[in-house]
Amino acid sequence: MPTSSSYPTIGQSVQVIAVQGGHIHIAQATVATSAADAIAITLQDEEMGSHIDAATRVTLNYLQGDCTWRLKASPLSEMKGGAVALQPLGEPARGEQRDFIRADVEVHHFLGALSGTDLDTARKSQEQTSLSLDNAAWRLGMVDLSGNGARFPWAGSWKRGDLVDFRVRLPVGDTEEILAILARIIRVGGRGGPEDVILNFEEIDDFTQDQLFEYVSGQYHAQIHIALAKAMGGEQSS
Repeated sequence: MPTSSSYPTIGQSVQVIAVQGGHIHIAQATVATSAADAIAITLQDEEMGSHIDAATRVTLNYLQGDCTWRLKASPLSEMKGGAVALQPLGEPARGEQRDFIRADVEVHHFLGALSGTDLDTARKSQEQTSLSLDNAAWRLGMVDLSGNGARFPWAGSWKRGDLVDFRVRLPVGDTEEILAILARIIRVGGRGGPEDVILNFEEIDDFTQDQLFEYVSGQYHAQIHIALAKAMGGEQSS
């Protein structure tokens, strides 16, 4: 049963999902003010503001205590410098823990440019690109990966808003499976350096997303287990 403590708190980081024109846009934001009748957030990526208007419905995903919550809302004001006021549409509802799970994983991955600026043209361009397991274009490196997006360094003349071909190889038994995802660049540069790119998965089918969630969740919990074991070992030796 939702209570006042189920709402996001001031200073908390939340995931913002906006659906506009059949496209899903995902960003992170910080809560500036929070009440049952109005919530103000500041988006980390101001470009996200172009996808939010009075007709857009957004969903806030966030952690509260040991539970995850989803809160649907609609904008009360226009975007100004990444800030927007939202009116909650009902009370918070329990969400899925996997919506927030991400992990730094070492995997073979690929990022390629696509023809066109619309989804149909980009999709056809991606379908015409073949990439075998032994192709030299693959790069083995660390990727901040989730079921909704990815972050990693990849040099290129990228710009925010570009539709790109993102591929990742996930281990399946004794082999690897290639997942091809149509993604959009939402930021270039940042804490990872000038070559850092952040992707939002623009089109991903349920089966592919489930594979990603399962892999990322396994890696996440394995890393937590290792960190806890190291912490316990440190306590015992001190």
